[in-house]
Parts: sequence; structure tokens; C-alpha cells
Amino acid sequence: MKYTITQEQYNRVMNRNNLTVPEQTLLGFLNRFLQGEKGEFENTPVNDLKKTMLFNSKTIYPMAQKLLEKKNTGKKTYDDKTFNSLFMAMDKAITKEQRYEFFNDAANLTKITYNSQF
Repeated sequence: MKYTITQEQYNRVMNRNNLTVPEQTLLGFLNRFLQGEKGEFENTPVNDLKKTMLFNSKTIYPMAQKLLEKKNTGKKTYDDKTFNSLFMAMDKAITKEQRYEFFNDAANLTKITYNSQF
């Protein structure tokens, strides 16, 4: 998979944080994913809701936190296998425009909070 960015975009990214373009894009996506949509779970059965919240708490939220940690410190603490599977799932589900939007959203992210209580 190739990403084409301008030199200005590259300089902006490299001066702002320690994330690669795919890492920053995934961070923006995971942040948006954890926020959810209004009314997203209104008709979801309780058992399915519990499974979703557990998955978000054990997989999505920790990866987002690890990407934020790398953004702030430059130290990679995430597992490549988990990163690749989440990135590939994201990449299949979003458009080029959304990639750019998530990338930009993550540029200013400093904190992600997630509450899995329902």
C-alpha cells in the first residue's frame, strides 16, 4: 500500500510527532471508533453490547493509548500483529478522504478517554 504526501505534509508530520502516516491515520480512526455515533447501540441486544464493549476495552482502547504513547515519546510499545490487523480492517472500511480526515484528526490528539460501562 502506498501513500503519497507532499513534502510540506511530511515536514509537518515529522515535526509534530513520532508517528508514521499509517500509525497516525489509525490513531485518528480508533479515536473516532471509540467515540461512536449517536444512537449507535440503541437497538443492540445486551449480550452483543457487552461483547462490543469488551472488545473495545481490551483491543481498541489499548492500541489507541499505545499509539498516543509513541506519538509523545517515540517509543513503540504496541504489537505489530495487532497493529497490522487493525490497520488492514480500517483500510478496507474507509475511503481516501476519510484517511486524510483521520490523519488530520490525530495530529492534534493528546488524550483519548473511553468508558466501557453501558
